[in-house]
Amino acid sequence: MDTIILASSSPRRQEILKRMNIPFAVNPAEIDETIPKEIKADKASEYLAAKKVDAIYRKFYSDSYSGWILGADTTITYKNKIYGKPKNIAEAREFLNTFQGKTHKVITGVALYNISTHYLCTRSSVNKVTFAPMTEQEIEMYLETMEWHDAAGGYKIQGLASCFISRIDGTESSVMGLPMFELYDMLKKADPEAACDIHMNNKKRVVRALELYYSGTSKTQQNINSKRIASPYETLYFFINYGFDSLVP
Repeated sequence: MDTIILASSSPRRQEILKRMNIPFAVNPAEIDETIPKEIKADKASEYLAAKKVDAIYRKFYSDSYSGWILGADTTITYKNKIYGKPKNIAEAREFLNTFQGKTHKVITGVALYNISTHYLCTRSSVNKVTFAPMTEQEIEMYLETMEWHDAAGGYKIQGLASCFISRIDGTESSVMGLPMFELYDMLKKADPEAACDIHMNNKKRVVRALELYYSGTSKTQQNINSKRIASPYETLYFFINYGFDSLVP
């Protein structure tokens, strides 16, 4: 399939694309993230995702380029109010005091644009996240980690904030910033061949894992043995999560 231009520098979004074995290049978009008053809170992330796609297309690409641009944005809302990145530690403290003991929404919006066909599709994935009650001491301890910095809502769910999250209603990939189901479904409807390529690429990865496990070089076998990998399926696990370089010298 054509390379997807990811309009984001998020390591977690890159990780998800790698997990799906989708070829991509990173080209972060710089946009004004002000939300117009007519945009509802639940649609803000979808609006910003589309805005990122538009910014990258206008700045870097022409109609002669055949490929996709993918934009994504995650917002946190509570009682129809958007909680963005805190300006300082005091605002981060205020956010956490609001969320603790309650359930809020983590919404990831996705926009996918095909440059050659001018096809644009947008989706939103809504997740509900529940914080356990937190003491003042726990809030201060978390703030000291500095995870609140540059994080929507003042916390990072993939970090130490998970110690205080008692329930998540949604999908891991969506909460991380790029919902796999929505992305695959959008690709499948826009370009069935591209969706098929994802399966073929992953099939090739399985075959490669089997080949390396059973007939790899002596150094590769040493790497496999040192990691106590007992089956070709564990070899595949290392490929998916750590890349070929984790096993191949």
